[in-house]
Amino acid sequence: MLVVLAAFGLRLYSLHLQNRLQLIDQELQRQLIFVASTLQDTEHSEAIRAAATAALPNSPLLSASPEDSIDRTNQEHRNNLPPEARHDATKRALLDAITKAGTYYIGWAPDDSVFFKSDLVPNDILPPPKNSNLLFHAQTRGDCREQILTSSSGLRLLVGRSLKNDLAQMRSVVWQTILSGAGVMALGLIGGWWLATHATKPIKNISATAEKIASGNLAERINVSDTDSELGQLAGILNASFDHVQKAVTELQEALERQSRFVADASHELRTPVAVVLAEASSALARERTPDEYREALEACCQTARRMRRLVESLLLLARVEAGQTSNPRAVCELDRITQEAVALLRSIANEQCVSLQLETQSTQCFGNSDELGQIGMNLVSNAIHYNRPGGAVLVSVDAEDGFAVLRVEDNGQGIPKESLPHVFERFYRVDQSRSSTSGRLGLGLAITKALVEAHSGTITVTSVLGEGSTFTVRLPLAGQMVADATCAT
Repeated sequence: MLVVLAAFGLRLYSLHLQNRLQLIDQELQRQLIFVASTLQDTEHSEAIRAAATAALPNSPLLSASPEDSIDRTNQEHRNNLPPEARHDATKRALLDAITKAGTYYIGWAPDDSVFFKSDLVPNDILPPPKNSNLLFHAQTRGDCREQILTSSSGLRLLVGRSLKNDLAQMRSVVWQTILSGAGVMALGLIGGWWLATHATKPIKNISATAEKIASGNLAERINVSDTDSELGQLAGILNASFDHVQKAVTELQEALERQSRFVADASHELRTPVAVVLAEASSALARERTPDEYREALEACCQTARRMRRLVESLLLLARVEAGQTSNPRAVCELDRITQEAVALLRSIANEQCVSLQLETQSTQCFGNSDELGQIGMNLVSNAIHYNRPGGAVLVSVDAEDGFAVLRVEDNGQGIPKESLPHVFERFYRVDQSRSSTSGRLGLGLAITKALVEAHSGTITVTSVLGEGSTFTVRLPLAGQMVADATCAT
């Protein structure tokens, strides 16, 4: 790049010098004719004028008198002079004007003697060779430019001037041009570097983010600062794609976790029933037994098998609900009626446990599946009966509060320890391990209830005081609210 810039500067200097020399040559030719026009009434004037006329036949300066070639400032004063004095004054005025402009002149006779010269003639100047073929020719001698007029008789008239100022000016112009070009080039390089860096920075950010995502950090996203540019729009599209990928991977991970949890739970909970079946069968086959003993063993196996079936069905239901794969139809349901039916089915069990059931309901509608809503009520009420004390009471209420259908199940039983409250909705969690293991309960009721409530876009909470009882509260969106939300979504 520097070589190109240097070559450009040299070429520019050469062209500028040629053009400048042409202008200087034209100026020197005019001045030479001025000088030739002053050589009147001398022995060499006719030869010089003849040579000038041959060189420049159409020059108006040759036909003009010396008085016409100078300004008119002192014309009136010169008109008052005698003719000879007036001619000398005019000649001196012309020569003084040329000399003040920095031009020097000198004339040589055929014998190389000087017959005419100015005060500014350099001391080292030599007479040019006699050349009859060139009337006008230019030469550069040192730092001077000179024009020479040669007559056929060998007379030579030279006019020249110094080139120092011109060369200095040209060098200054060339250097200014070179520096300006270098500045423009530097600005171009800096601008190009900035543009390249600015243009590639988003691409580097996209690549870095893609590498992080590929390494497993699916939550990483591209920082989109300029959404109007093409790269910004591309980054937005990539972020949306990454969101879909993360969602799919998350769903896959959750499905795998649910599957692993299902297998682990089933294998853990089925271990004891299977052991019971094997033990009863082995005991029955170990020796001959009476029909009643065989019947007792078979009943034990059947009871254990039924427990295993309930366990498997509960686990499958929980897995389907958590995965959102329930296909039960949903519609506007009367939560108060569904709850009344659940309480009616459990009243006999409450009577067996010496627990009183109280029901307070108001007409309340929600959107969901009546079977699943009934199972929610059944699980909560049966849980309250089971963990109550003899002579205890369970209050079941249904009403509407703040846009929600609210189902509350309160009991005054044994209550739940504070440290157990965060775990009551976990599968197979039992507050009283000894009592649950002997009662045939699976420990999945509250986990299934929570999954069903959340599948209906609801929430379930529990409050309890140890020794005073517990309260489970289910909040489900009212039917009108669900319809309005669905309409807004579409």
